[in-house]
Amino acid sequence: MDQKLESYKVKIANKRLKSPDSWKNPNEHLEILLKSPWYSSVLSVFNTCSIATHNFFQREQSSIAFAPITTGSISSPMGLGSDSLPVSATIDGRDIYLADSMQFSLELALRVTGKTAYYILPSFRGEKSDARHLNQFIHAEAELFGNLDDVIGFVERYFKYMAQVLLDISAEEVLRMGGDLAKLERVAGYSEKFPRISFEDATALLSNEPTAFERCDTGDLRITNHGERIILKGHDTPVWITHMPASTVPFYQAVSSNDTNISLTADLLAGIGETVGAGERARTQLDVLENLNRSKVDPKDYEWYLEMKRLTPVQTSGFGMGLERFLLWATNRTDIRDWAFLLRNEFGEGYP
Repeated sequence: MDQKLESYKVKIANKRLKSPDSWKNPNEHLEILLKSPWYSSVLSVFNTCSIATHNFFQREQSSIAFAPITTGSISSPMGLGSDSLPVSATIDGRDIYLADSMQFSLELALRVTGKTAYYILPSFRGEKSDARHLNQFIHAEAELFGNLDDVIGFVERYFKYMAQVLLDISAEEVLRMGGDLAKLERVAGYSEKFPRISFEDATALLSNEPTAFERCDTGDLRITNHGERIILKGHDTPVWITHMPASTVPFYQAVSSNDTNISLTADLLAGIGETVGAGERARTQLDVLENLNRSKVDPKDYEWYLEMKRLTPVQTSGFGMGLERFLLWATNRTDIRDWAFLLRNEFGEGYP
C-alpha cells in the first residue's frame, strides 16, 4: 500500500480540492454547486459509502427495513437527559414528528424477520446546523440480537470495512479532499478491538479540564466535544466511551443489573468526536416502563412499543452512524456542512 499511496500523492499533487464553503452564502450556493468539483466528489464518495453499507449488511446476512420518516413515537423525546429536540409536522390536520431515528421500526423488523435489520435514511433533529450538526443527516442504523459487546463488535467490523472500501474505490478522491490514506489503512487493518474507556474513567482522565463536561438537567455530567477531542488525542484509532449515566441517555437503553444509574451504552469517537452511538436495549415491558418513569416521559405515545416488548421480550442492541461524520473523519475535515450537498435551513429542509 505504501507504494500505491505515494503514487496517489504524486498524481494529485496539484489537484487538491478546497471546499467552497458555499453554505456561508446561501444565495450563491446553487451556482457554486453546479461548478465546483468539490460537490462532484461529495456525491461520488457518498455513493461509494452507500453501496458499501448495503454490501456490508448483506454480507452480515441482514435485512433492509424501510420505514416511514413520519412517526408518533420519537426515540429522543424531550425527557430528562435528552440532548435533542423533535421536529414536529402537520399532515392532513394531524400533528406528528419527523423521525429522529427509526430504531423502533428496526426493533420490530428484527422480530419479524429474525435477522439484523438496517437502513440508510435521513434523520431529523430539532437544532440549528453548525460545524458538528446537520439538522437533517444521513443515518445508517441497525438493530441486532445480542448485548452491548455484540453491537460494539458489529460496529467495529462495519467501520473497518468502510475504511477499506474507501481505500479500494475512492482513495484518490479522499486524498484530494484532504484525507489521510495511511490513517484509513491503519484502521482498516487494525486487528485488535478499538480502545474502550468507561465514562467513569473518562471523568477521572478529564478532571483537570473544566470545559470537558457539561451538566445535564438531571445534574449528571455529559462529556463535551472538547472532552471527546482530548480523549482522541491519545489514540491513533477511534475510541469507545462506554457506560454513560443512565439519566443522560434515552429511555430505551438498558441499565446495568448492578447499578441502575449506569446505562449499557457506548459512543465511538472518531474525527470531530462522537460518530457512532450504540447501546443494549431494555429487554422487557417492565424494564421500559421503569426507564420511562425515571426519564419522566409519558408512556402513552409508546403503547405499541411497550406491547411489542411484552409479546417478544428478546435481547437486542443497536447503533446509528452519521455518514457525514464518518466522512469527516475519513477526509480530515472539521465542518460537517462541507458534506451537505443541499443546504439545511433551521427546519431541516434541504434546498439549493
